[in-house]
Order: sequence, then C-alpha cells, then structure tokens
Amino acid sequence: MKIGRNDPCPCGSGKKYKLCCLKIENSSPSTGMNAESIVNDLLANSGVSSLDEFDEKLQEYQKSIEQYPGGTNPSQTFMEHLDRPNLATNTINNIHQVLDGHEFSSKKEADFFLNNYMSQQNNRGIEDFLGISPSQMQRISQRDLEDIEDVVMLNRELTNKDVASVPIMQYLDYLLSLYKENCYTLELTAKGNYRPYLVKKFNAHFFADDKYLGKVDREDKSWALGLAHTILLDFMYIEDRSNKNSGKSRLKSAGVFLLTEDHRVDFYLDILEYLLYDLDWVDQLREDFKFEEFSQIQNSAVFSLYLLKKLAAKFTDRETIYDAYIKAFPDFDPTWDSEKPLLLIPIVYHLLLVENFCIPLGLVEQKECENTITEYVTEELFKTTKLFSKLFKWQVEKGDTIA
Repeated sequence: MKIGRNDPCPCGSGKKYKLCCLKIENSSPSTGMNAESIVNDLLANSGVSSLDEFDEKLQEYQKSIEQYPGGTNPSQTFMEHLDRPNLATNTINNIHQVLDGHEFSSKKEADFFLNNYMSQQNNRGIEDFLGISPSQMQRISQRDLEDIEDVVMLNRELTNKDVASVPIMQYLDYLLSLYKENCYTLELTAKGNYRPYLVKKFNAHFFADDKYLGKVDREDKSWALGLAHTILLDFMYIEDRSNKNSGKSRLKSAGVFLLTEDHRVDFYLDILEYLLYDLDWVDQLREDFKFEEFSQIQNSAVFSLYLLKKLAAKFTDRETIYDAYIKAFPDFDPTWDSEKPLLLIPIVYHLLLVENFCIPLGLVEQKECENTITEYVTEELFKTTKLFSKLFKWQVEKGDTIA
C-alpha cells in the first residue's frame, strides 16, 4: 500500500511522512552536497564571482569590525556588508529597533516582551503574503486543508452539475466506461501501461484536434490518461498485474460501484486533496527537471491558489503570478545548470500549478496568445473559473492589519 505524503511516517517519529523519511529516501549521493556545489552556493549567495573575491570581501569585513571596542557588536553582518541582507538579518534588526529605549527589570520580563512582540508579528497579515500571516503561511506548507480553515475552507455543498464537466472527472468516467465495455478488464503492456490501441482511443476521444496527442500511442506520453490510471490505482479501484510479456488491469468491486455512484462531488474533493498532497508533482517532470527544490511549489500550492484568487479573476499571464510568488518566497532558488535559461523556472511553476493541477480539476481556463516568448514556448493567458470561485471559501483577505 502506498504511503501518502501526509500519512504518519512508518518510522514512528510522529511526523508526517513528507517531513521525515520521505526526505531521506529522496536524497542520494547524486543529489547530495559536494565541495563544488557548496562553493557554488556560497558564491551565489554572496554575489561574488570567485573565491578570491570572496576572500577579499571577507578581509574587508574583518578589518571593519576590528574598529569596534571589545564587547560591542558590529553595526553590520557580513551579508549586510555585501549588500545582501537575508531575512534573519532583517528580523534581528527589527527586534533591535523595538528594544531600543526599553529597560527590563529581569530576563523574564524581557522574554515576555519579546514573545509578545513575535506573536503579534507572526499573526499579522503582511503585504508580501497578500494579507496572510507568517504563522498561517507556515501551516499552509505543513498541514492539510482541514488544519488551515482559518485561511480557506472547501465548499462541500457543490452539486454533481458543478463538477460534471471537469476534465479529470471526464477522463475517469471515460476510462471506467472502457473497463465496462471490456468485461471490466483492460490489457496492459509488460511495463504496466495501457496498450497502444487503448491510448489512441482515449486520445482520439479527448484530443482529436491536438496535432501531437492525436498521434500518441504510449501512456507515458499521454499525461491525462496516465493521471487517470494512477488515480484509479492509488484509490484501489483497479488492480494491475503484469509480467515480462503482458498484463491485465481489472476493475475491482469498488470501481464497479463507482460506475453507478451518483455522489460525484465527494469523489472530486478526494481527487483534489490527493493531487494536492499525495501525488508527487516533481515526479511528473522530465528527468532533467526533477530538482527537489521544485517540491516547494507543491508545498505552497494553497498560497498559489490564493494568488490566483487575487490576481487571476480576469485573464492574466504566468509572469504576474510568478512575480507575486517570488515576492512572498524570495529565497526560492531551484538548482539550475547554466544551459537552462532562467525564464524556464516560471514556466515550470506554471506547468506544475496551472497545467498539471488547476486545469485537470477545472479550476482554471486558459487561452493561447498570438505572440511567443521563445520559438518553443507560446505565451498563454489564464483565469480562474466559476468552479474555483464556488469551491474555495477564503477566510483571509487583505485588510487593515497588513504591515
């Protein structure tokens, strides 16, 4: 049985799987830190081009702090000296300003003052988060929807009509009908994928006008069919068995019941949470784009949905949403080699959030523009749908409490 990212970790630590052993399993010597990568990160964070330049800047800083009397702190950190202050430095400076002029009779009194100040800051909506507080942002990335209802709640009073035209529901309904037509059993390849004839039939049904998908006959090249297959497997509606020559996929009794089930809304909401928390988004990328840093896009997906709510009620472009995302997460910096242009990072963000998550769930619609930003990538505008507005009941709004 597959362990969900948000299930309790089987090691018994009490933490969620994604916050414990999943991180260990995902690490390997090929992705681990080595001397070269450490040096490259050091230079990138410092904004210098070589170790010699870094050493020169460090010596400058050491000479400057030698001017301070013993027992006193320098007015600048090394990163401030490089004109690259980090978030921790800014927080410390803010605390120094708050403490300026205050006198405390005991350490307990000082701790109470600081704890009260930090609590106020952590629970205060801020501009870069569009009104969401730091404590809410932390919980968004670590907890499920049911634990962040002060940020957003799902409308569980949707109707079957609301979700009937959702792409992923149509994919699943059609795939289930193919099982029914074939005595509840479909043939698989030795690798456990659907046979080419079925892939062609599926793509012809949904993508007849698509010049690329209309010719695809492999499941691993048909993302929509692959997603539907994965959902039925992970929800245990089907059972797949294959060997070195062939295989069979059988619809289980729960899947047969699903064919006659009228309450499609519950199924849709289960799929939404599955795609949000259990399906590994990074694993859906091409091998040369599978950087672990991209997992942050999935971990912060609820915040990105809030960005769509605030900024994509009308057609907008990927750069608008990505710029707002980077403003909230300035340290988001996927490992990237020099051969890939930086403009591909917002495209990956758009691919994971909009195309692989929102569009299958019917949360976003998009249209293609005439102009292209490269010879390979066409710019697309997108906006939220009526279902998006009806589904999410946002509890946090930009207000007077924003700093």
